[in-house]
Amino acid sequence: MDEFPKLLATGLISLIIGIVLRGIADRRALVHSVADRYLDTARTNSQLQEDQYLRIAALQSAGAAELRPWEFSRLRRRIVARAFRDPGEDLQLFSDRRRRVRKLLRWAAKESIIIDEGATLLRIAAEELDAQATSNENA
Repeated sequence: MDEFPKLLATGLISLIIGIVLRGIADRRALVHSVADRYLDTARTNSQLQEDQYLRIAALQSAGAAELRPWEFSRLRRRIVARAFRDPGEDLQLFSDRRRRVRKLLRWAAKESIIIDEGATLLRIAAEELDAQATSNENA
């Protein structure tokens, strides 16, 4: 009878470890698939190396907004290791947390904004500056 509790504990521990390892494997597969989609875009579009806004758009279309901070760092390292420019360079367009590319991607996903070109981000920044200037004039 003493064997049953040990067997049950071993089974539960094995189940928990299996669930954790499966979650880690799923997240790693997500990083690989995002990297592969981004790299496919980078190989077919030579302008991606020169235009930071196109890199951000490619990251968004690849699904990088779903990544956690350390996964986004791993994605950036994979891209740089393949001799492409770092897509995570800070964006000087915004003065708040959206200056960081990952935060910008998360914000865009939350607001349902599709970044297809630089004009989209420039328009948003200009609208925010206009709204801020208008509120300062009215105050």
